[in-house]
Amino acid sequence: MQERYPTPDSTPPTPVRYPSASLEQPSISAEINVATKKQHTELNRLIIERLPLALPTRPWGWRRGRSPALLAQGIAAFAQIYFEFEGTWSAIECSPGKDENGDMVHWLANLRPRGLERTQRLRSDLRRLGCSTAPALGRREPAQTGRLSGRPHTLIAYAWVMYMAIFSGGRWIRQQLAHAGPEFELSFLSFDGDEDGEDLKRGFKAGLARAEELLSPQERQEVVEEAQALFDRCIALVAVLDRKVRWQYFRQAAIRGISATCIMWFLWFLFTDCSRR
Repeated sequence: MQERYPTPDSTPPTPVRYPSASLEQPSISAEINVATKKQHTELNRLIIERLPLALPTRPWGWRRGRSPALLAQGIAAFAQIYFEFEGTWSAIECSPGKDENGDMVHWLANLRPRGLERTQRLRSDLRRLGCSTAPALGRREPAQTGRLSGRPHTLIAYAWVMYMAIFSGGRWIRQQLAHAGPEFELSFLSFDGDEDGEDLKRGFKAGLARAEELLSPQERQEVVEEAQALFDRCIALVAVLDRKVRWQYFRQAAIRGISATCIMWFLWFLFTDCSRR
């Protein structure tokens, strides 16, 4: 059986085309939206509830001096997903054999409009926020990049979920960050040009339409399942962040308690010592 994605030294396969979606069959993007609706709603709720906790809400009171460190932790966690799939995609775009490795690889190599990639902006944001760009939360997924390379069509799921998130919820997040002050602004949520990325969005969605004739039924299902798994991963990241932040809070509270106790004992010692003299 001929491979869909041959090795560089193998004979390129005969192009495979599948019938365009019928009027009854939704587009691949619509299928992803329907399949992930519940997860999408849950993730939005989690983010909306937690974003204010990382931002100063007023120019006075106990939250006045809050630094962007907490925000940086959250950004670093989700940035790792961009680093993984964009690294795989960039390797496809730069591959010298991209035009000989089948229709799917050739299409992916030309699908993403210039300026849509977010990796460099994310790295710049994290450096400015004082956060390492190493994998967040001490978790590595060494098999992830290799798995994506072996199933390049699943990059469609990552592109639709992660890029479209910037154009929808990302705009709302950017607005909240703008109110928090310049130190909280993130360049990865903005795009160059007069249209602020709307031109890139149109170009990407137009190019994505060709997936309808390139994806086999099995690949189509794998794309939808990958999108569902991606949402599950993002929801799990929020839970991990919750535990990490909660532990940091209790540790800091304990340190403050110990410090206060030591100071009180020191003052008590000085007072009693002076009274005996």
